[in-house]
Amino acid sequence: MKALRARVTRRAFGLGAIASVAVPATAPAAPPPAAAVKQRVLTLQPALEEYLRKAMADWHVPGAALGVIAGGDLVLAKGYGVRDSETGAPVDADTVFQIGSMTKAFGAATEAVMVDQGKLRWNDRVLDHFPEFELWDPWVTREFQIVDLLAQRSGLRPYVLDRLQPLGFAPDLRIRGLRHAAPITSFRSSFAYQNILHLVAGKIVAKLAGEASWEDALTKLILRPLAMTATTMTAQGIQSHPNHATGHIYRDGSIRRLPFLADFYDVGAAGNINSSLTDMLQWFALQLGRGSLRGKRLVSEAALTDTWKPRIDTAPSAPFPDGWSAYASGWVFRMTANGSVVWHNGGTGLFKSHGGFVPELGAAIILLTNEGTGLMPDSVAFWFYDKVLGNPERDYSRLNLDQFQAASAAARAAATPPMPPAPPGPAADYEGIYDSPITGPAEVAHHSGTIRLTFDATRSVFTLEPWSGDVRVLTPTDRDLLAIAKSGDPDLMRFLRDARGRVVSLRFVDDEDLLWTRRG
Repeated sequence: MKALRARVTRRAFGLGAIASVAVPATAPAAPPPAAAVKQRVLTLQPALEEYLRKAMADWHVPGAALGVIAGGDLVLAKGYGVRDSETGAPVDADTVFQIGSMTKAFGAATEAVMVDQGKLRWNDRVLDHFPEFELWDPWVTREFQIVDLLAQRSGLRPYVLDRLQPLGFAPDLRIRGLRHAAPITSFRSSFAYQNILHLVAGKIVAKLAGEASWEDALTKLILRPLAMTATTMTAQGIQSHPNHATGHIYRDGSIRRLPFLADFYDVGAAGNINSSLTDMLQWFALQLGRGSLRGKRLVSEAALTDTWKPRIDTAPSAPFPDGWSAYASGWVFRMTANGSVVWHNGGTGLFKSHGGFVPELGAAIILLTNEGTGLMPDSVAFWFYDKVLGNPERDYSRLNLDQFQAASAAARAAATPPMPPAPPGPAADYEGIYDSPITGPAEVAHHSGTIRLTFDATRSVFTLEPWSGDVRVLTPTDRDLLAIAKSGDPDLMRFLRDARGRVVSLRFVDDEDLLWTRRG
């Protein structure tokens, strides 16, 4: 581990020595010239395309767009398969996809521009820019810095309160709910992936940039200067584009084409961007240019490369066990045997994406797909990184697919109700008003033979279908939401009883942050 950390060089980040990183005993070898890197990637291209095509078939991915930069030049920009399984329209470099959490790096870049403009410092307190910010612990609230918003080290539960979004709760309500979310580790001690804190970062950037929204700030600061004209942040933006991909999932032996959800786009800087390969190549050229592209500087090298800097170690993952990984700011930093990679992926339920680069070699890969369940983009990208860096070859697609299939089988088994299911209680057992400091009150009522759950704050309505005993399936009444919900595992909620058998509360089976207590 120390040897790997010793390879984190000054050039990898474009900044000074990083505290606690060991100094190598000998100077690292100079990176090869750009022409040599480009030739290495050109030689690799046929094998890369073959690996991609096989991975698409194995993972049942209808369409993909693949781009590669090497030696300062565009080496590959190409579409594969179809953007819509119903129409058969082909994917090309201009097809627009959802990119999911690859959006987070754009959020970090807008912060970096604010740093350049002197409006923000990484170690500013969040409270000084967003006074409404409040967490469970008053000390953590006071000490939370701008850099902590994107560093995934808050001490909160992974994906904290993300479930509020499909329940219909707007960003402001989700942010307000953070004050009631109990931490599970101490502040800055461990990695736990979050989305809501990126909404806070976006609001701060919008305010400092003098824009109505983070999306407007992003357009002014990054998208327009890079001529990323196909990149949008709304459902209408992708659906109105004449060359857009349709989202799919592969489940139970078949590929399913599913509708876009307009509500998805209230995730802001956490994941709301639609983009094409052509546009994303501009974004990654900016990264490789360390903030400058075609002679025009958008962000300083120091501020941009600060977003690549490791902030918290991430636990080794089974699909990618080798090397040392850490979360940065909207990026993941990974140190391999022969060099570093800066990357991030994205998943929206209907689309999967991956983009990353090898800073010392000036090589980047971008992969956009229209299937939302698998690990194909990550697998192909990590295969590419190892090849470019000269690491031992590993068939990530095969390894990940084996593990994914085993995990999916286990999930399906867990999502099967016991047979025979326990009988539910009478509707009167469950009816009433249930309170939560996070969501406000919700009503459980019997309606036309079903039990309905209605949230006062949003007027969102769900049915609670029988599963087994006091466990029920939360089912949307919205048609598009229902189509998405039916394509995945059931969302289970449990009514809890006291020692006398009276129902006293309601909670999700797998979410300890959300609990509703029955009145009376």
